[in-house]
Amino acid sequence: MTLEIARKFVDLGVDILLVPAPYTVPCFQEADLRAIVDFVRSHNVGKSIEEKVLVMAANGTSQDSCDSETIKKIGLAAKAAGADLQHIGDSMNGICLPQNIFTLGQALRGYRHQIVMLSRSVIR
Repeated sequence: MTLEIARKFVDLGVDILLVPAPYTVPCFQEADLRAIVDFVRSHNVGKSIEEKVLVMAANGTSQDSCDSETIKKIGLAAKAAGADLQHIGDSMNGICLPQNIFTLGQALRGYRHQIVMLSRSVIR
């Protein structure tokens, strides 16, 4: 993904722009994601909520099944670059390792908030 490709998708009217998370594809780092996020944020200025675009950083290559330190690094890099949403893939026979989902959530929001979100009823 390049900034130019991202511009084309935004111009075509996407609601959510899916981009690689830093370090998940060759030559795509935090600065690359930050440039795309900055463009999307400037695009969103003055627009209604229906017209705004969100940026989703995807850890959907084989790194989604790697060690917890790498999961943390990728997640925190995407958060620092300004991603609105994060996706963690399912390269482990159609599922993501449950401990990696927990690790990503804990890295992004902290242990206390992660436990509260896991234990809260979906009915509320």
